[in-house]
Amino acid sequence: MGGLMPFFKGFFPGLRINRDQILGSQYNIGVINHGEHQLLADKLETLMKKLAEEIAQNLECHELISNLQYYHKKLIVDDVIGLEAKLRHTGRSAQIDEALMQKEEFVKLLEKYSLFQSAQKIFAHCLSMAHHEFRHFVHPHVDVMNTQQIDQIVTTRIVEPLVRECTDGEFFIDHNIAMGLIYWLAEQCYVRWHK
Repeated sequence: MGGLMPFFKGFFPGLRINRDQILGSQYNIGVINHGEHQLLADKLETLMKKLAEEIAQNLECHELISNLQYYHKKLIVDDVIGLEAKLRHTGRSAQIDEALMQKEEFVKLLEKYSLFQSAQKIFAHCLSMAHHEFRHFVHPHVDVMNTQQIDQIVTTRIVEPLVRECTDGEFFIDHNIAMGLIYWLAEQCYVRWHK
């Protein structure tokens, strides 16, 4: 479980954005309270250990916890519905094939582990974190930053933290699965690259 401990050290290495890059508006990536994040990392490590025990003992549950049910409900905010439509709408058509494959990798992980309560809690945490980070630190800037800048924030604020959080134990998230999680949220309409 050593991969979880350094999760929040150097949380945003290398992200440099100045006002000129975003048409004169002030950009703030937010302040991180490392103590609070260490508590979350410790909780995730505990959940990973519980998950290993649940798998070993075949302790399945057949109901989704409410925090995970939340993301299974589609959120309709405009007429650009679904992942492919969102990517096309924002000039990201070249990403569609890979995005669908990455989303499928996340769906496989979701299906494989969602019968275990600890895994459901981990999924709920990861989805909630990605949704929160995208809503507060990416989406406000989609109309003033280019695709590369947006993708850099997504990588720094969502993908890399997810990979660092879930690199050990039964529940393993790599970069493709982390991107798949974001694309799955887009399919559910919790993430979009347009205003």
